[in-house]
Amino acid sequence: DPDMAVAKGAALMASQTDKGYVDGGVTFGKDKGSRAYGMNVFSDEVDRELCFNLIKRNDDKVIEREFDFFTNSNNQKCVVLHFYENESNEEWKEIDPTEEIEGKTGSIEWGYPVPKGTPVKIIVKRDNSGCVRIFAECCGANGEFEIVTSIDSNIIKK
Repeated sequence: DPDMAVAKGAALMASQTDKGYVDGGVTFGKDKGSRAYGMNVFSDEVDRELCFNLIKRNDDKVIEREFDFFTNSNNQKCVVLHFYENESNEEWKEIDPTEEIEGKTGSIEWGYPVPKGTPVKIIVKRDNSGCVRIFAECCGANGEFEIVTSIDSNIIKK
């Protein structure tokens, strides 16, 4: 009976939390996310754009990570970011246009040409409510993007 299983699980959790012991009980792990969040990135290894998952499915729910990417071509003046939601546990995956998060495309522009290989820093944070925040910075320009849960790529990962 599913209702009985949920009730027993809740009782075990409450007992362990309240009394601080697990003798004869079940140890519960950290909360995990159910979705992956990525963005378009050009991969030098396969010479094409792929989705790079900043957060993979089943990563801890509360997370903060920093990634170093690089501009993909000479004379870039901006990067355009498209964000994707998927169910992958892999770091890289093929781009599926149906997984693009509508209305979550963004860019950062610094207004002058830079050489290929200029650093682009990406910081991703997910809080306990499931809200994903992505901060992007290159050449002093930055952008912040938010994905509340219920990328033409100009950068590469080296």
